[in-house]
Amino acid sequence: MYAVIRAGGKQYRVAPGDVIRIEKTQAEKSGHLEFTDVLAVSAEAGQIARPQGDSARVVGHIVEQGRADKILVFHFKRKKQYKKLAGHRQPFTAVRITEIAFDGHKFTAPELPAIVVNAKDAPRGRVFTLMHEFCHLMLNRGGVCDPARVGSEGRSPDENVEVFCNRMAGALLVPRDALLEDARVQAVRDTSEWEDELLGALASDFGVSREVILRRLLILGKTTGEFYEQKRAEYLAQYAERATGVQENGGFAPPFRVALRDNGRRYTSLVLEALERERITPADVTDFLGVRLKHLHQMAEAVRQSVAEVHGVWGSLEGLGYGD
Repeated sequence: MYAVIRAGGKQYRVAPGDVIRIEKTQAEKSGHLEFTDVLAVSAEAGQIARPQGDSARVVGHIVEQGRADKILVFHFKRKKQYKKLAGHRQPFTAVRITEIAFDGHKFTAPELPAIVVNAKDAPRGRVFTLMHEFCHLMLNRGGVCDPARVGSEGRSPDENVEVFCNRMAGALLVPRDALLEDARVQAVRDTSEWEDELLGALASDFGVSREVILRRLLILGKTTGEFYEQKRAEYLAQYAERATGVQENGGFAPPFRVALRDNGRRYTSLVLEALERERITPADVTDFLGVRLKHLHQMAEAVRQSVAEVHGVWGSLEGLGYGD
């Protein structure tokens, strides 16, 4: 199903789900834009019809307002000593086609998938969840993962999908060669058991949990299934105890942690850097980050610590040849 529409003096061939760039235009407050100048509609291959009157319409949703890449315009006149060079960026409106209606039939675009992570989870857990759910999107198959039930092997078709997504996420975050070529891993002679201190150090370097590291070692043949299940039971007990303690204490995250979580470390570091260079005022920072001035020092320390950890991991990966 596709249609040919005219907008801004140009013609576009569109289908549900397509994203097109048209000349800059304003839409309704809802962001929807309706094209009534429909030149042709095709519902099946080899068939095309020309709508009469208002029998056809195309609806889209604005996804971006921006400007195209700069082009250089050069003017030159011979024997007139006239040269002029100018740059131009054409403004545009990006529209995603959501619906094509014609002669009583309506074709709609599928909803765009979205991944939602729990802001209360630890950053490492959120990153792993993001990779896990991204694998679900690639498989086009949903599922609910219960960490207490799904281990290294699945016991049903749904659990097999969860196990595969866990392995995929682990492979993305802990590459095989980067783990096996680590000097600390190579120094271990008896690979049937691993010390918690070493697992914790590896987990810190790769930005994952100890269970993810241990699962990767199991998949790569560096430990036994019995040892993995034993340590996994210990980790699950620790997670449950930690969650119970938080509920009993009734604690809450400090304001600077909440603001850092909501704004992201990259954006926060850019705002703090602009403040340090006196490009913006402290009042601007409170507006940009949504946090009071008395929390800026703690937020800056948290950002610096995070950047130092990232640089440490990046340096170790560059030493193994993964920084190029």
